[in-house]
Amino acid sequence: MPLTEHLLQLGPEAHEFLTELVHRRPKWWVADVERLHEALQHYGEDRLRGALRSAIEQNLYGGEYVLHILLSTTTREAS
Repeated sequence: MPLTEHLLQLGPEAHEFLTELVHRRPKWWVADVERLHEALQHYGEDRLRGALRSAIEQNLYGGEYVLHILLSTTTREAS
């Protein structure tokens, strides 16, 4: 299954995020999708879905922002 389709199965957050990502980052969105798919495999569906929701709320569209959100929530949970 293509990476984008796998991410879209996460639901409306993924659809909204990826749609905006493609429009805002036409040259880099493929690399962002690869990063997000790696994050999905590492953190799981619920964590990635929450990070996508947070990125949307903050108007942050890029794989690096989602990874930062995931890392910061992991750090807080470990404390």
